[in-house]
Amino acid sequence: MKVIHLEHGQIDRELWDRRVDGAGVSLPYLYSWYLDAVSPGWEALVSDFGYTYFMPLPVKERLGFRYVIQPRWVQQMGLFSEFEVCGERVTEFLKSMPYMSYDFNLNEGNGGEGERLPNRVVELTAGYEETAGGYAENTARNIRKAREAGLTVMEIAPEECCALWSRVNVMRPEDMHVTLRAVASAAVERGRGTAYGVCTGEGETVAALLLLRNEKRLVYLAPVSDVRGKETRAMFLLVDELLRRYAGAGMTFDFEGSAIEGVARFYEGFGGEWRYYSRVRHLRPDWLVKMMHR
Repeated sequence: MKVIHLEHGQIDRELWDRRVDGAGVSLPYLYSWYLDAVSPGWEALVSDFGYTYFMPLPVKERLGFRYVIQPRWVQQMGLFSEFEVCGERVTEFLKSMPYMSYDFNLNEGNGGEGERLPNRVVELTAGYEETAGGYAENTARNIRKAREAGLTVMEIAPEECCALWSRVNVMRPEDMHVTLRAVASAAVERGRGTAYGVCTGEGETVAALLLLRNEKRLVYLAPVSDVRGKETRAMFLLVDELLRRYAGAGMTFDFEGSAIEGVARFYEGFGGEWRYYSRVRHLRPDWLVKMMHR
């Protein structure tokens, strides 16, 4: 197979988005408009001009040096198709990379090449009662505590969600704040995302997240709780409400996983299963890492 490299202006965006919809692993942050927000000028590798197999390339350039790197607010990338993706095909695409240096994540359908990373998902095939029956005892207790605190879940403006995230995460790199605002605005505008907040009886928003979605997957993005939200266990109530709303929809609720023990335990409390994806790196020196994250 001859792998074709497409520069940004050569990509058929309508065709690309259709292929994202039809992929076996279909992720909301692979759409062309989302990639525009997180990696302006992104490029691609495709197997043919029908994009039967396709791989996004988030390209960066510093000091005239071009490289591919995992963008902010995207967990999994790699090779996608409506057909099964075998390890040999993934290797073929990686060998066809037009840039010497790369560091990015493959997806759960790409096999186990590279460093293995965890993701937590809940399949929403059953009704709410069955789904909630799989909660850990501590999770159910924290949901009750949040209800007793008089908290309610409601849709909020994406700007409010991003503002809360930025207030709580003020020390995070500036590009994370800017990019989050861009993806939240783009997702809500296209009907591919909704911002949810947990509010007190006084109308104060103490927790929030952006829920990305397509026909197959819901992605739990940028969750945040302030001090009061943590004290009242607001995020437990928010996740429970989302699982209630989408129960039986036949979709995958994607927590985006974490190797941090406390965060992983929070996700595990809602049931579901671990799935794994891989990180692949080639010729990525330490000086490039430091330069990228200034």
